[in-house]
Amino acid sequence: MGNVIVLASFELNDQSFLGEWKKISAGITESLKQEDGFISRYSGVGEDGRIHCILRWENDEKRLVFSKKMEEESFKEKMKDFGRIANLETMKKEIVKVF
Repeated sequence: MGNVIVLASFELNDQSFLGEWKKISAGITESLKQEDGFISRYSGVGEDGRIHCILRWENDEKRLVFSKKMEEESFKEKMKDFGRIANLETMKKEIVKVF
């Protein structure tokens, strides 16, 4: 099974949160480095102010294991700051299987 790339994007609740997002984003990347199957994560801002994240996983099985962790209360607590600054209604996500 090949690598999997997750393409995610969202808007900030307010563009003044961009500095905060950069700090939160760095923390997310550091936390993901501890996850089995995680390869890399890049985050940036588009010309329209939309935040874009690219995550790479060894395979879809390991990505799915992590996805289940995201539903746990302990994970939701970690992501409280993200939820405060991100407009989750604008979140878009696409899974790309690399061949």
